[in-house]
Amino acid sequence: MPQPDDAFMRDRHLSGWAPVTLRRGLAGGLHLAAGFIGLYAHSLWALLTAFPWLAHAAGPFADVLREQAG
Repeated sequence: MPQPDDAFMRDRHLSGWAPVTLRRGLAGGLHLAAGFIGLYAHSLWALLTAFPWLAHAAGPFADVLREQAG
């Protein structure tokens, strides 16, 4: 569902928008987002700002970003 801003990321009642799931999807789809790299970067920033622990959750996040960004 489209969202008008990134405030929805803080709503813990949205089961389909779990922070780890969002992070995984954004990081995994980065290589497909050539025209939307700014949007992906801002979305990842907003997500990590809202959930600082997220960078350390569920596996090697930096490795996935490094692979996809290359």
